Amino acid sequence: MKPQLNAFLPSLSCLNGWLGTLAIALSMVCLSPGTSSAQADTAWSFVSAPLNGWTEQSFYFQANATDTLSDVQIVLNAQGGNNSNNWASDLLIAIVAPNGNGVEWGGDNLTSFNSGYTSLSDWPAGWNSGAESGSPWFHTADLSSGQLFGSGIWEIRVANGSDAGNANVSYALDLAFTGLTSGGAGCMDATACNYDATAFVDDGTCAYAPIGGCACQTSVSLTETLAGAEFGSPLSFTGSGALSEVHIALEFQGEGSSRPADMLIQVTSPQGECTSFGGVDVTVCDNHVNGSAWPTAWDFPVTGNLTVTLDLSSAQLLGDGEWTVTLVNGNSSVAASTYSADITFYGICADGALAGCTDSTACNYQPSAEIDNGVCTWLDACGVCGGDNGTCSGCTYEFACNYDSLAIVDDGSCNLIEDLVVGCCSFTQVVNEAISGNQSTVLTLPASAIGDLGNFEISVDFQATGSLKNWASDLIISLIDPNGTCAYFGGNSKTESDDNSPYLAANNCTEIAGQGWPESWDTNVAGTYTATVNLSSAGLNGIGDWDLGLHNGDINTSPAEYNALVWSVDGLCNVEGCTDTLACNYTPNITLANDDLCVYATGCETCNPDGTVEANDDDADGICNADDLCSDTTAVNFDDAANGACLYGGCTNPCASNYNPEAAEDDGSCAPVPGCMDVAACNFDACADQNEGCTYPDACGICGGPGAIYECGCSDIPEGDCDCAGNQLDECGVCGGQGIPEGACDCAGNQPDAIGVCGGTCTCDVDENGVCDSEEILGCMSETACNYDPAATRDNGACATLDACGVCGGTGSDLDGDGICDSEEILGCTYPGACNLDTTATQDDGSCTFPDTGYDCNGECLEDQDGDGVCNDFEVRGCMEPEADNFHPAATDDDGTCYFNPCDDSCPADVNEDGIIGVQDVLMVLSLYDAACP
Repeated sequence: MKPQLNAFLPSLSCLNGWLGTLAIALSMVCLSPGTSSAQADTAWSFVSAPLNGWTEQSFYFQANATDTLSDVQIVLNAQGGNNSNNWASDLLIAIVAPNGNGVEWGGDNLTSFNSGYTSLSDWPAGWNSGAESGSPWFHTADLSSGQLFGSGIWEIRVANGSDAGNANVSYALDLAFTGLTSGGAGCMDATACNYDATAFVDDGTCAYAPIGGCACQTSVSLTETLAGAEFGSPLSFTGSGALSEVHIALEFQGEGSSRPADMLIQVTSPQGECTSFGGVDVTVCDNHVNGSAWPTAWDFPVTGNLTVTLDLSSAQLLGDGEWTVTLVNGNSSVAASTYSADITFYGICADGALAGCTDSTACNYQPSAEIDNGVCTWLDACGVCGGDNGTCSGCTYEFACNYDSLAIVDDGSCNLIEDLVVGCCSFTQVVNEAISGNQSTVLTLPASAIGDLGNFEISVDFQATGSLKNWASDLIISLIDPNGTCAYFGGNSKTESDDNSPYLAANNCTEIAGQGWPESWDTNVAGTYTATVNLSSAGLNGIGDWDLGLHNGDINTSPAEYNALVWSVDGLCNVEGCTDTLACNYTPNITLANDDLCVYATGCETCNPDGTVEANDDDADGICNADDLCSDTTAVNFDDAANGACLYGGCTNPCASNYNPEAAEDDGSCAPVPGCMDVAACNFDACADQNEGCTYPDACGICGGPGAIYECGCSDIPEGDCDCAGNQLDECGVCGGQGIPEGACDCAGNQPDAIGVCGGTCTCDVDENGVCDSEEILGCMSETACNYDPAATRDNGACATLDACGVCGGTGSDLDGDGICDSEEILGCTYPGACNLDTTATQDDGSCTFPDTGYDCNGECLEDQDGDGVCNDFEVRGCMEPEADNFHPAATDDDGTCYFNPCDDSCPADVNEDGIIGVQDVLMVLSLYDAACP
């Protein structure tokens, strides 16, 4: 019987976290279609890596199921492991369909991936035997209960579901599904350009007629093998029209973690505008269509044929002439992949028409378009072309709690204030509590409800200190308003509610429908958890004492700590305010009265809706704004009791720079007017009131000029000339010269060398990289190689990678994955309690030896209290005096019980003197047989 270790496994409720620690042998591996004599496209085969106990591996393939799968025929061949411990039934397997459903069965003490899959009947009883020795194994599993169907990526998960023996086992599986095929998918809409009459599964690739009909399309084919971030050769084709859709039939072959979604495609129009789509971290056009346009199936390392149709009309590419398309490996961190793509561009052909928006009032108007494509768009209120007002929408009501001063369009989200005097309010409190199952902590809160309650926001530091059964979502919150109405929310699907909670039942609490904690709270993992719950439908209101209850809703758990529990609720607050109805800030929603806060309107003042006082006398001149004809404090008559129109002072000198024709009086602010006041000067200024800077004509007739002091007398050499005769400098700085000699690169007559250096000595640069061949530095130029040489200018083709032992370019291996190279392993006994423990050994060879019970490795007693050579565990206590009546011949430790009674011979046959002549007496006599008497 195989040993059962279930008692040592965590409970199923904890299995999710436990599975997270599984050693993943290979996270993603592709299945390749196998061969089946009955129906080749329904069979898939794969071989797992050696799987140790509790390790798993996933495999993926693309296929189509027109209906729910009925069954799968399985052939298993196992290799490796320990036949006495590793059985065929240890195999834990799951099949997951594109629709998200999955089934699982098998395993020993690991029997579930804990992912919500349907559990099927286990392997047949005959599989409870050595996996390798019994290969091949055969089984047909009924899959009908799992509701597996769909078109796309299927996943097979396999795991070694037993830790017994902890040995590596490789599983080779042939799976033959009924109702599953790798073909038959295509466009099933007869009105589409790419309608496939043979398809029986619609794969969502239908492409429809662009303007000009289905004939207006161009197809190209490209095949490229590209390393990460490598560009292929651009392919050019001639066509005219506007690009609407693209259909791609891709045959993909990648290595490692490479995926079809890594492929990036760049399309450039005859006008030089481009768009790109796909890829991961490589972008070649600003006009980039998000890479998520690839189907989800392309996000896996699937090898084989894939198809997709994408809408590229938003790129607005159009033109008449040469188009180009380029394939790129758009993931810079993956190995080389081979892309064989057949690409059909809809909307482009040899005789196509340019399509676009022909409405000149539209923001995407295209003057060169010949046919309207029906996709004209206009600016929204936010100024976004084709927008939905989303970028400038918000609450535009200034008295709302969520008023957005930047919003132009009201989106209906305003959180209206029910009491403008109180304004937007919320009640906030911080609590630290440890609550056991079915226990509650109740807090009394004096508060006022301003209209209906709004959002209840909470943040709590949770820790399941007493039991792993505690979940953060066990927390239940209850509120009882001053009217006695009680409502609660929280808990989870496994939490007991009012039936088992004395507090909730006693207060007739009702649950708020549709409100509760997020699924992320369904965990026992310690951490900070936040949530927002809408209480608007709870029907809670009133002024007075509110009770907030915190409950541990799981009656079977010990205390859970809810620390730093911060909560707030919109529309509930402690209002301290004025009770005088004549005051501006009177409010009926008072929790605590305080008439010292009352404010009143006097004189020009009026009350504002929010309880504040409006002064209504901006210039504080004692005249109310409504009656004040001049309230500008900068006016010269703003406080004139006559209350006339505003008059202002200023500069009244028209020649001053700050002349103010509207000035009622000169206020002495005129700026000085400097100038020449000499009528004989050539710059006389009749407006000047401050004499300054008179100038007179020089010999050349220039007012204030220096005279004939220039190179050419009264003028300088004209700009661009180098002498007064009109000559110019040549390239060599010679006035009127001929410049650089023909064929030379400088004025000295030197010629450029091989790398373009004028007068240089380099004679050869074969690779035209700008480095002279004689100065080239050979080395590895791949940054991902372990021997990458940043100083190299020419790749020497000797790039290498680290082997499993960390040696650059090495060939070493580390089969057991302990971080020690196999060639450096030291065999020996590694068990700490063994007599021959080898502290230098890195791998146990099964040679350990252990001492006998009670002795050490030298054969010495572990304990010998009296030092008589007999271990304490083997000592026999009794009388050791031969002459004593109760002498014990087998005793090794005298217990002081010897006694002598030579005179009592009433029962000479009772040797041990227990009052009975029995078997023990005979045995004692026989034990002395043939012994010499003293």
